[in-house]
Amino acid sequence: NALIITFIFVGSAVSLEFLLGLGIALLVNRDFWLKRVIVSLIYIPMIMAPIAVALMWRMLYNAEYGPINYFFLHLNLIGRKIAWLSETKHALQSLIVVDMWQWTPFMFLVLYAGLQSVPSELREAAQMDGASRWQVFRHISFPSLLPFIILAFLFRVIDAFKIFDAVSVLTKGGPGTSTEVVSWLGYLTGFTYFRLGYAAAMAMILFVTVLVISQLLLKKIRG
Repeated sequence: NALIITFIFVGSAVSLEFLLGLGIALLVNRDFWLKRVIVSLIYIPMIMAPIAVALMWRMLYNAEYGPINYFFLHLNLIGRKIAWLSETKHALQSLIVVDMWQWTPFMFLVLYAGLQSVPSELREAAQMDGASRWQVFRHISFPSLLPFIILAFLFRVIDAFKIFDAVSVLTKGGPGTSTEVVSWLGYLTGFTYFRLGYAAAMAMILFVTVLVISQLLLKKIRG
């Protein structure tokens, strides 16, 4: 169960971070007023301590006094106050949102650097030949961006598998076992139930899983 939840979390969070990061990178990849200020602001969540981010989001998610429920109710997006961290159908989604908020800037940073490395002359020549923006992105920008995409996925997948701070502060694996990822289950098994051998086995399984995924991504980069 913990492995399934971990894979759902990693797959959802990293994929959404990639899409958001790529979208922001494409929007910012042009000259406009206050560009440097906006790019600097985008980096702020990434440089914050994960425990501080988790504590901040715990206040935002508060069912009675949190601003998320307040604004959603006033915008008629929800019909009642939702206990985001205490309801099974919302708890894992809430963790994914927290991870997205903090680590989408990392995806943006890597992908933006990749877009900056694409020669502008190639894009301009394609546009002069009548290529649309989608065709320029698909045939020029994306192939050049592919190694950066794989690299960003590699770092984020490795890091997402180790999620612990947010789970510890926000849900403690609950409600029930709906957010019990492998790292949190291993912590409980080893330091609460004192089944050290079982906890070590979990850590080894997690290590092998991340190693296999990392090798597959590295193979793509080298190929």
